Amino acid sequence: MQGNINYPQNRPVNAPPRRPTHYAPRRRKKRRRGCFLPALIILLCITGVTAVVLHMKGSKSSKAEVTAPSDAASLVTQQPAQAGYELQTAPPYTVALDAGHGGIDIGAEGIINEVEMTEATVSALYDLLDADPNYTPVLCREIGDGMSIGGRVEAATNAKASLLLSIHGNSDFSSDTYGFECFATPPGRTYYSQSLSFAHSVATQFSTAGAKMRGESGVRYAYYVGTDETGYEKEIAEESDTSVREDLSFGVLEKPYCPALLVEQCFVTNSSDVSSWGTSDGCKAAAQLYYNAICEYFGTVRQ
Repeated sequence: MQGNINYPQNRPVNAPPRRPTHYAPRRRKKRRRGCFLPALIILLCITGVTAVVLHMKGSKSSKAEVTAPSDAASLVTQQPAQAGYELQTAPPYTVALDAGHGGIDIGAEGIINEVEMTEATVSALYDLLDADPNYTPVLCREIGDGMSIGGRVEAATNAKASLLLSIHGNSDFSSDTYGFECFATPPGRTYYSQSLSFAHSVATQFSTAGAKMRGESGVRYAYYVGTDETGYEKEIAEESDTSVREDLSFGVLEKPYCPALLVEQCFVTNSSDVSSWGTSDGCKAAAQLYYNAICEYFGTVRQ
């Protein structure tokens, strides 16, 4: 809303009489000099806003916490392998556990909230690993707290984790959609082969336990593909597509200094999936499968 402009109709009824007209020219000159500074400030503001807008038009923003690099063609060379730390070659192995979402972010909503499942599963898996002298589990965030993707990766990095497992849940408008899938670090990245190996172990564990595998094998890749100047859309590729792409994947797969895997444990919108993998017993059963896969990946004997 504009200020109280002194139009005639805005003057109070009992306003004092106007000065003689010979004072008018001097008043107008003063008014013009008084307007110079505000006009200069407005001009500077407009210039600054224009620069910001032009800068924003020159870059793309992601809908999923993933920022496109300034030089997309150099994405693969930007992977963090050499700048990080050496992975452990003998036990105890440090395993970072990330319960998806958290805090005020409850994740997907359905028969259960996604975060309830992710936290219950991570808690159960933590206990299994903690009881095994071959492993040192670390949490990427405390149960009940929220955390940025960068903060989760930082927790894994500070612990010098040799593996990161990020547990999530799926959802769909149709309650008939169900199944398990996991997303490995894409081809061309530093830890592609290790991530894929672990993905195979996890998918095999769930398939053997009776879970339906989504896609060709339950192992897939996710990419964020730019659609226009303002956003990205997620694109899913099957494990058989080994082409090296410049498009970014999930931040929790791109940023760590160790092999990482993101799993979609079940659909929180499907009653059968929730019954198998989303209840208290289901989360414990899933945790056991992850533990089995971790032992297979590192070559240790289950306790």
